[in-house]
Amino acid sequence: MKVLGLDVSTAITGIALVADVPTLSHIRLEHVSFEKCKTIWEKADLFETTLKNLLQQSDFSSIDRLIIEDPAKRFQTGKSSINTLMTLVRFNGLVSMIARSLLNMDPIYISASHARKLCGMKMLPKKKAGGLSQKQQAFNWMSTHDLKEITWPKKKRSENIVDYAYDIVDAYVVAKSGITYNGE
Repeated sequence: MKVLGLDVSTAITGIALVADVPTLSHIRLEHVSFEKCKTIWEKADLFETTLKNLLQQSDFSSIDRLIIEDPAKRFQTGKSSINTLMTLVRFNGLVSMIARSLLNMDPIYISASHARKLCGMKMLPKKKAGGLSQKQQAFNWMSTHDLKEITWPKKKRSENIVDYAYDIVDAYVVAKSGITYNGE
């Protein structure tokens, strides 16, 4: 089985293709950065072009399942405004429709927490995890497990890993969880 997982965001969308064979040679990790896009429509067009190009590559043929991380469903004080949430939901809908159209299959949605649980991760509350967000905890976990052989690029003039690495790992978690998850 081949699963295409998407971690949709209006800044960077992570894309992961995972086969149910547990080796890095059966994983493809990509991202789309929307930093140069001014409107949600430019972002949707860029995502569509990127996905079309990926689908023309041989390892992206014969995808069995499309799984997309559900957008945040609740307001988080200090993190997101209702405007941000509405934009994310709107963009997630556009990406979902584009992917559905190009792959000719309905997407399955999964929450980030459920996807992480299906991948065997046990997330700690931020306070107990020494201030690490669940996104950072998931990245750290995957970097010492499934994706330990990947060396992530660093930001220019910094020791910090590039931002898109976190979105790619989230897409990988979604895709990997999609091997067993069927939306029920």
